Amino acid sequence: MAAVDDGARSRRSYGLTDGPDVVVTLQRLVAEHGQDVNRQLRGRLEAHRSKQRVPALAAVLLDRDGRSACVSSGVSDLETGRSVDLDTIFAWYSLTKVITATVCVRELSRVGLSLDARVVDLVPDLIPGDRGRSHAYWKGMTVRHLVSHGAGFADHQLHAASWFLDAGETWPEPRSALREVLARRHWLSRPPGATYRYTNLGYALLGEVLAEVTGKPFRELVLEHGLRSVGALHTGFEPWVPRQGSGHVARGHVRRWTRMGLLTSALGSFSDGAVPGSKGAWLKVKVRKPLFSPHGGLWGPPGDLVHVLHEHLAAGHDPEHPLAEMQRIHCPGAGRKKRHGEGGLGWRVHTGTPLRLTHGGRGPGFTAEIELRPREGRAVAVLGNATFDAKSIATDLISCETATWISS
Repeated sequence: MAAVDDGARSRRSYGLTDGPDVVVTLQRLVAEHGQDVNRQLRGRLEAHRSKQRVPALAAVLLDRDGRSACVSSGVSDLETGRSVDLDTIFAWYSLTKVITATVCVRELSRVGLSLDARVVDLVPDLIPGDRGRSHAYWKGMTVRHLVSHGAGFADHQLHAASWFLDAGETWPEPRSALREVLARRHWLSRPPGATYRYTNLGYALLGEVLAEVTGKPFRELVLEHGLRSVGALHTGFEPWVPRQGSGHVARGHVRRWTRMGLLTSALGSFSDGAVPGSKGAWLKVKVRKPLFSPHGGLWGPPGDLVHVLHEHLAAGHDPEHPLAEMQRIHCPGAGRKKRHGEGGLGWRVHTGTPLRLTHGGRGPGFTAEIELRPREGRAVAVLGNATFDAKSIATDLISCETATWISS
């Protein structure tokens, strides 16, 4: 089991200092509260890892005052047995959307554009030609609709092999590729703003909107204004490119006879063979990257999520904060689907007590989940190197007694 983030090396790696209100290590929490916080958090994480049968889990808990605790458990690669630690790089998958939305809110404000600007006016070359009713839908679509999953797209998931590339493959130009995809079929199934419907394609389009209005490539925008500006120094779009001070990349895994395992086997391009010694029960997942970065292209360590989530906790406490707008409902859910959350800007908003903001990322070999409780001033992030449902883990960790020690 890996060491907790209690050393100078790890703090330097994440750009943290020993100044006040920045980070409280688990040892200090133990001294202040007379409880073995290290054992409590690790014990909980290990229990979840065993129950979910995940090779490795890493989690961070933090509050709005900058105090945080980080724990990890398991191995980053079943074949080599290498231990996971807090520098290990995981695929974030759809957690990327929260970063994309954050950059959108900041950059539109900077260039003086409203969230209600029409998409057709910003990227007219990407809008398909007249197709009857759907053309009217395109004309009514705004940036707000894209960010809040209210654009009316019927794309479901775009995790087909054709949307991913291997390291070293020649990349098509994303804007041209997106233009071809949008022209290929009727993607819009309902008028913009009618109801919340989760979409990857909408975020692919949002990335091109942001590149157009800022004059910068999307990836450059995210790295500069969504990550480096808040201290997330070791997260990026290229997991195989070493970054100074960053750790090793975790191996993704899927259990062969699960839905994702069968899909991985069927697609072929994601499978890197069976894990030796697992009797075929586990498959190794090949590292691939999506053609369109805005909906799920980031890779990073758990420590960087401390920096990302901290500014959103600050926004939850201050209605005048530039990011506070992200935490209210912009596109309502419908019927029973409301229980899965409604459309904030990047966030799924769960009204009630407590108010919860969530987002998850799940795909071949990796799972990520974040939950933020703005009124309580707490947040949690969970990363794992297998495909599973991490919602219950995040909710348990943020609700447990240990989390109240961190925030007290």
